[in-house]
Amino acid sequence: MCPDGVPMVALGEIGSLVRGNGLQKKDFVDHGVGCIHYGQIYTRFGLFTDKTLAYVSESLANKLTPVEPGNLVIACTSENVEDVCKCVAWLGDQTIVTGGHAVVFKHSQNPKYIAYCFTSEDFQMQKRKYAFGAKVIDIKIDKLASIQIPLPPLPIQQRIVEILDKFTSLVSSLDSEIALRQKQYEYYRNKLLSFEGENIEYKKLGEVCDTLSGFPFDSSKFTNEGIRLMRGMNIKRGYLDFSEDLNRYWPTSQNLEKYLLEDNDIVMSMDGSLVGKSFATIEKKHLPLILVQRVARIRSTKIDTHYVYQCIKYNSAHFTYTNDFI
Repeated sequence: MCPDGVPMVALGEIGSLVRGNGLQKKDFVDHGVGCIHYGQIYTRFGLFTDKTLAYVSESLANKLTPVEPGNLVIACTSENVEDVCKCVAWLGDQTIVTGGHAVVFKHSQNPKYIAYCFTSEDFQMQKRKYAFGAKVIDIKIDKLASIQIPLPPLPIQQRIVEILDKFTSLVSSLDSEIALRQKQYEYYRNKLLSFEGENIEYKKLGEVCDTLSGFPFDSSKFTNEGIRLMRGMNIKRGYLDFSEDLNRYWPTSQNLEKYLLEDNDIVMSMDGSLVGKSFATIEKKHLPLILVQRVARIRSTKIDTHYVYQCIKYNSAHFTYTNDFI
């Protein structure tokens, strides 16, 4: 029971979950019965849709799992925990089909309300308890059926959907505005930093900044407390991710003072497919941090740090860094 008196009900108590079967991308045809492939749930759909993006022949559709109007199609297999149980509510007026690695949730509730529940923090916490696997993350259908959601009466479900739909529309508008501003920013950044036709002196990064690669720690000796390590996997495109599952620690900075990071240092991942493209600026709130090997530290000594950061950002969009770029 929720604090406001709304009952918590397991999915299996309010509907049935049916595992999909078959269906590969090679089965798609130009016309036929609409279908949702589990991979499309990650990349092509939002929380609900009334249109399919693919079709299969009628003969194959008869062998696949049907999805009736109002049903949810749930991706039960993924490469990461975050995407497991990502769902799409089918709001079309015809029965379509889905295949393997998907589960169809048949119920009599408001489909958009149920889909919104799948995005809630409480649902995600329950899901994480049941998800299993290493390279491929999965969730068994009986565990999925045991996940609980709050279930108010249908009129309240509809009212909640109306409110969340309004916010979704606002977010969509903001996303469009952000995308336009990003294009505007990139235009002016490229124009201001290209210096085409101008007599500008170019310097290697190492000539105007103090650069350093991190210490080669023995990963088997990482600890669960101490001083946090600055690893490549903490560095994203323009920001740092210190989620607890990514963090590793070292007991002390003794004899490692050279590798301690400072406020306004720029760090860049030096391995993987995004070499030169994963970088961010250290802030005081992140400290203390110790630099790990295959991560570069760039500390401005002669020019403005923010200018250096923008130059790196410009170069990351136009050039491929080599191992000796610093």
